[in-house]
Amino acid sequence: MSTVGDLENAIVARLSAALTLPGQAHPKVDVRAWPERPRDYRMAHPHGAALVIYRGSKFTHRATAGQLVTYEDEFEMGLVSRTLREANVPGSAEAALGVGIYDLLETCREALMGWVPQFASGQVRIISVEFDDYVEGTWGYSLRFAIPMTTVANRPRPPGPWGVTNEDAAPALSEPAVQLPETT
Repeated sequence: MSTVGDLENAIVARLSAALTLPGQAHPKVDVRAWPERPRDYRMAHPHGAALVIYRGSKFTHRATAGQLVTYEDEFEMGLVSRTLREANVPGSAEAALGVGIYDLLETCREALMGWVPQFASGQVRIISVEFDDYVEGTWGYSLRFAIPMTTVANRPRPPGPWGVTNEDAAPALSEPAVQLPETT
């Protein structure tokens, strides 16, 4: 799998663990990678969903000029919940779950901040949390974050004399350029 796919899987696993209450087998909401066919996706979970998608990478001109390339992979988590703050009935079992979107956002934000995923070159950086929409009884927010990455560029050697290796140049350097007369 690609590094982006591996990162996406790690993010989903981290959020799933953070959203699972002690003693429970499953998270409070459905946690998964963004669906292949978003228009066909219907939230079936009774409380909500957290969907993770890769948004792209940010490079600076300096970052791509050398052999060591640094950049940030940006991801977004779309979060939907059937409640904004908490369950409609205070004291209900759902209120204790913390499935209001504010609680879910805080849990996800805390799970990501300071985390260094495998393959990353630093800690996750939160970019933004934004309200998306309220549609048919569901609240939607997005949480954007960046993961610093570093890779070594695979740069081919250009043709020409500067592409000669030390081994190729060694015999030529060991022979004198001018023959000196022998002295007795």
